[in-house]
Amino acid sequence: MTNNIAKLSLPDSPGRPLKLGLTLPTSISVQDMVRHIQDESLHGIITRELCIQKLSPPLPKQKHINMPNVVLSDPSKRFYEAVSDINGLVTVAAFEHSTAGTLNTLKIDQHFFKVIPPSDSLQYISWLCRYACEYEAGVSGYLPRINQMKDHAFDWMMPRDLALARNRIQGELGDGAANIRFEVNAEQTFSVDDNETRLQGQADIVAVAPPSDNSGSRSADSIWEIKFVSHLSNSHVLQACTYAYLLGLTRIMLYNVRDGEKWEIIPHDGQEGLRRMIESVLRVKYTTTGQMNDKEFIDMCAKVMLEVSSLDDSREQISLADCKA
Repeated sequence: MTNNIAKLSLPDSPGRPLKLGLTLPTSISVQDMVRHIQDESLHGIITRELCIQKLSPPLPKQKHINMPNVVLSDPSKRFYEAVSDINGLVTVAAFEHSTAGTLNTLKIDQHFFKVIPPSDSLQYISWLCRYACEYEAGVSGYLPRINQMKDHAFDWMMPRDLALARNRIQGELGDGAANIRFEVNAEQTFSVDDNETRLQGQADIVAVAPPSDNSGSRSADSIWEIKFVSHLSNSHVLQACTYAYLLGLTRIMLYNVRDGEKWEIIPHDGQEGLRRMIESVLRVKYTTTGQMNDKEFIDMCAKVMLEVSSLDDSREQISLADCKA
């Protein structure tokens, strides 16, 4: 009996064996593609393939639009929800609605317009925020978010703040509705070595350039990625550039409504440079090299701690506001 037990081999590890090398999913959303990558890797790719011109620095602190980044979604359980993406969507949607009379940003059909509250009311903002939450949950696939926010009043945004945010976008893009397209679908099959995937997403704004002279010639169309964040980041740069590649554009603008900072991103080698950039990001994101080394683990932990501390800061601001109220 003892000899038979000794001859038994150890069981295989559970799950499928680890496949090393590059393995791309069937489809990838642009937002997911640029998430959870070490900033050091992103910085190297950007330095190699792109030139960033910082056209407008951040405004002084007192001129920042201080909408909350995080809101209390369930007071009884002390659950919080990050809402920067909702802030950005609502800002663009409000600009589109006032300029073009449409709401393509949130994919809202015209027959819903009869139930939209007056645009100068708190109800209008709550209505937009709720639709933005549902839209973003559908696009990202994070459907539990709808349930987590179902009892929220969507009342963290003030009319004066939304008006200021809308006016900032209008100051950058003007009010020529005929020359602006909102929430533009961008997708394309992309190959790396023998791997193939479908890149897909929605660009915030494409500004169609009007004729520049009597000859009818015009400057290049531009893509605008609108953010409402504490600061612009490398992942925002790569997201905007990926949309530009998928849409065949090379004039790329990144704008932070919160503080007025504006960057123009110029690929060193046009569309080919953008293609190399995307390939590099996909290799970094989806290549399995085996066990994570100590430095990678420490860097990952440090990044998570930084994200958590930023949430704690927002929670503290909410708590202080509650106390003052």
